[in-house]
Amino acid sequence: MGEILKISFISIIFSLVLSFPTFENFFTYLILSFFFFFLHYYAHLLTSKFFGLKIKFEVLPKFTSTSFFISLLFSLFKIPFKILIPGKIDVYAYKFRLRKKITFEEVGAISFAGPFINSLIAIFCWLFSFPLSDLILKTNWLIAISTLLPFGELDGTKILFWKKWLWLLFFSISILLLIT
Repeated sequence: MGEILKISFISIIFSLVLSFPTFENFFTYLILSFFFFFLHYYAHLLTSKFFGLKIKFEVLPKFTSTSFFISLLFSLFKIPFKILIPGKIDVYAYKFRLRKKITFEEVGAISFAGPFINSLIAIFCWLFSFPLSDLILKTNWLIAISTLLPFGELDGTKILFWKKWLWLLFFSISILLLIT
């Protein structure tokens, strides 16, 4: 499945979670989710290119479906916490490039690039109010906090093992955005 198709699939899932149970603003969330998830992916991609590496996005069906249903359940019981585990980024060297090892620092920096861009956009929307800023904030917050979770092969795990202080700072910012 191509990257754009995977991002489209995840965007639909994110839109359902963000708009449930009324589905108000579903199409707005769909457009925002696609755009900001694409930016998230593109940040990973540009960072990997900087290091001379490639990435591939993989949807994690078990995690995505489980987190989707948990978020819907939380919404039904009016618990304001939503989370969605979209997938993972695999980092690898070019096929014909003579490179022996991908460093831990490279994987950490590539993993951090995606949540970083979403966190910056969420903080900007939190600081400055403008039309759609609430929807943009929610969309970017959900993408950032979901990918910052330190589970399995998510970005959060790679960042946590790379630089604990950086993971803690951005995860704390995500939590603060949730409670304010």
